[in-house]
Amino acid sequence: MDELDPIEREILDKTFTFPQGIPGFPELHRFIFSQDAAYKPFTVMRSVDNVSISFVVIEAFYLTPDYVMDVDDAELEPIGSPGPLDCVILFIVRLESGKPFRIHANLRAPLLLHKTQKLGRQIVLHDARYSEQETFEF
Repeated sequence: MDELDPIEREILDKTFTFPQGIPGFPELHRFIFSQDAAYKPFTVMRSVDNVSISFVVIEAFYLTPDYVMDVDDAELEPIGSPGPLDCVILFIVRLESGKPFRIHANLRAPLLLHKTQKLGRQIVLHDARYSEQETFEF
């Protein structure tokens, strides 16, 4: 088996598989997550299957430290039923520059990443506490 070069290894290490795709893009299964220090805490989630599709995401706890996801175990099975310490919860966001700076986040459909198995899933919650367009001003 051929050895991967360092760039290929780095890309592979940052690639997560979404076995069921994501809502609206069921044909896209592999995404690379990359973060530029200049744009922290935001991360770009780019499709490997269609490189013209990408999303800006942020870890849930940057915006809502008390965020709670009530999810059935069956929802987690496709990504290996991770425990809380194996997961990262992300929100897809839309950024609006200006004063104040606004972040519009989809709290109703978070992304759940299983860190060790490199699997992900977008889970649509049926929780009236959260909306698809929650706005945060800074």
